[in-house]
Amino acid sequence: PLQYILGSWEFLCRKFEVSEGVLIPREDTEAVIELSKEAVWGKQNAVFADLGAGSGIISATLSLDLKIKGYAIEKSDKAYKFLCKNIKNLGAEVEAVNGDMFCAEIIKALPPLDLVVSNPPYITSEEMKDLEENVLKEPHEALFGGDDGLEFYRKISKAYYPKIKEGGALAFEVGYNQADEVISIMKSEGYHSQIEKKDINGVRRAVCAFK
Repeated sequence: PLQYILGSWEFLCRKFEVSEGVLIPREDTEAVIELSKEAVWGKQNAVFADLGAGSGIISATLSLDLKIKGYAIEKSDKAYKFLCKNIKNLGAEVEAVNGDMFCAEIIKALPPLDLVVSNPPYITSEEMKDLEENVLKEPHEALFGGDDGLEFYRKISKAYYPKIKEGGALAFEVGYNQADEVISIMKSEGYHSQIEKKDINGVRRAVCAFK
């Protein structure tokens, strides 16, 4: 991919360093960032966690644009290295955490959260077979979301519900045809009052619900 050759890629007017082993920033993710901003707008000293943070495009952008504190959790050692670089280079108030987002100790160590946001792996088994060659060069663990693509939505919605403050929000980037299913998952875990946002192509790309 060109982004790996160049070693960096621009996202919302900021340059993020990327390389092999790091999910490439895409403009689709702008939708979940805008929705996240709406969810915490006007809250004083809001705190968020970005799960599966990758290069840090979500966590760094939210922290810098809203001037709030965030935590960015990333399991991949390769991606974590670039996450830390980008946070430092951009001066974002984000604490990077190297580990599994579902680790009980990591979740316990987080403070009560106004927002949990994630662009999780959401490609299905069938879709993985038809991906373009360039996309297949990106990390498999950042793409594959289980047989139906919904595995991470189920696990995150359940695991992080106790950590979200009353009135706090959970926001996801979703696949092109997954919005209704993800909303249903969130409702089943007790979230309500969902909102959503389309990407530049008119696809329902981000969903958010509240505790």
